[in-house]
Amino acid sequence: MSFSIRATLAAVLSVGAAASVEAATIFATGFESPGYSVGTLIGQNGWLQDIGTSSVATIQSTTVLGGSQALLVDPSGQPNFARAVKTSAYNPFAPGNDSTVSFRGSFLIGSTGIASEYRFTAFDGALQNIGAYQITSSSTAGILNGTGAAAISLDVWHDFEFRLDFEAATMSAYLDDNLVSSRAIGNGLTTFGAFAITTVPAGSGTRPLYVDDIEISSVAEIPEPATSALLAVGVLAAIRMRRS
Repeated sequence: MSFSIRATLAAVLSVGAAASVEAATIFATGFESPGYSVGTLIGQNGWLQDIGTSSVATIQSTTVLGGSQALLVDPSGQPNFARAVKTSAYNPFAPGNDSTVSFRGSFLIGSTGIASEYRFTAFDGALQNIGAYQITSSSTAGILNGTGAAAISLDVWHDFEFRLDFEAATMSAYLDDNLVSSRAIGNGLTTFGAFAITTVPAGSGTRPLYVDDIEISSVAEIPEPATSALLAVGVLAAIRMRRS
């Protein structure tokens, strides 16, 4: 086997040793000062109130994952739906853009009070609902109306990811880096326009949700080791054909 062939195989196999994704940040925050100050989130850095009252989302410094501040989502006294919205437009099919969008961060559900439901909701460029990562009142996490869910622990920080693959028209939910739920993206929606943090207390929920270190990013898939192995087999097959 020549040096050039060895080099080609080494390059192919090295792809499999890399991480499974590369990301380009669309929006990210840890809700820290000086960008954010303690008090209502609405009006800070472009966050908007959709429905409910502005008390649904506040910056606080008591319960945090890292740094000195995090977001508190409080369902107390809210109507059936209340949410804070942040626009972050991205076209996954524009030239040079990646077709997958990832919404990730960390959350903690407090154990005090009456259980509530929460959602991390994605909207398209026309603000149509794409889908939502759902945290239910029975302490499970998954895709709203999707297949599968996973139990969460109260008073514990969990990592979440809501991944939208617009090329495959699928959405997936991850909890602590484990895939727990998925379903199709319907209605031919092909852009990302905004996201919202929503509480669905049904008029009685009081249990708090804390959110920290959120990031919206475009994701470029990198071949996994199995894919790289197939590429290597293809290289070897081409070599044999050339020799025969």
